[in-house]
Amino acid sequence: MKKFERIYQDLESKIKSGVYPTSTLLPSENELTKIYDVSRGTIRQSLNMLETHGYINKQQGKGNIVLNHAAYTFPISGIKSYKEIADEHQLNVETKVILNKKIKVPSFILDVIDIDPDEEFIHLIRVRSINDMTQIIDHDLIRTSVIPEIPDEAAHNSIYEYFEDELGLSISYAHKEFYAEKATELDQKYFDITPKDFIITVNSFVYLNDTTFFQYTASRHRLETFKFQEIARR
Repeated sequence: MKKFERIYQDLESKIKSGVYPTSTLLPSENELTKIYDVSRGTIRQSLNMLETHGYINKQQGKGNIVLNHAAYTFPISGIKSYKEIADEHQLNVETKVILNKKIKVPSFILDVIDIDPDEEFIHLIRVRSINDMTQIIDHDLIRTSVIPEIPDEAAHNSIYEYFEDELGLSISYAHKEFYAEKATELDQKYFDITPKDFIITVNSFVYLNDTTFFQYTASRHRLETFKFQEIARR
């Protein structure tokens, strides 16, 4: 095993055990070279591995912030709201609504779903932050024929809670696809990344119990903290 791999494993162990708690800074590169008695290049290789595996987030001018590695795990097959996941993991989260307006149905939806081309959709964009760091940008398109409007309070809190508890809708299933793509201007602004960086997008077409399509979601995730998991059985 190479030196940088041993250092990575040691730092990983210390993060998991709480020696370096979530939201704190790792020792600086200079400090780590002294602790492990290696070159700065070796330390950078170890830090790159930590970032790749979602243990730290590098912030220019600040340092390497320790992430809650276990907290950023999302189910693949289930349909859960962001609020439900945040509550389960007891995360310190904040949602910022940056758009909530009605638009004509986008053409890409007409290519997939057989609906009236004159239908209106609610276009909702929300920025999700965990421990003061933007992790997810959610773009929702919701049929006004099913949900006429979404109050700002519901958009900030939980639209699924509003749909199910207030409107009495029964959400049943979704078709999902996952892929990587270059960051848009909006991604760059809120994730503080460059045009060369990639993000992970999870697109979902969501249906009610009676098979009515009512929502399209594009959930855009930071690459270094993206982690989905599911239990597979034979």
